[in-house]
Amino acid sequence: MYVTLEPCSHFGKTPPCTDIIIEKNIKKVVIGSLDSNPKVDGIKKLKENGIEVVTRICEKECLELNEIFFHYIKTQMPFVALKYAMTLDRKNCNLHKRFKMGNRRKLKKDSTTFTKEVFSYFSSE
Repeated sequence: MYVTLEPCSHFGKTPPCTDIIIEKNIKKVVIGSLDSNPKVDGIKKLKENGIEVVTRICEKECLELNEIFFHYIKTQMPFVALKYAMTLDRKNCNLHKRFKMGNRRKLKKDSTTFTKEVFSYFSSE
């Protein structure tokens, strides 16, 4: 079995992954990155049950893939991404207000059409 994150061994919102791995008689688990959550000791539990464990395979890629999770475990704060639009002359661009004030059907168009409208908005400034 290949996983990007060390299987959990504690009860949270779901039962421990390690219990299912043991129950299904999986012989080898390849883990991309270790879990920095102090509650997790999945590797220890798997090894105690005779399962071969290989760790840190493609670790850099797995850490990037789970960036939001690791940020939360480390800081206990949510990972926030901000999208901001500004025109070339450094004015704020409130696209939502522009489209909200216009015909509401514009918002229901497919994403390609909406994207074209956004680009045309920027190019007309």
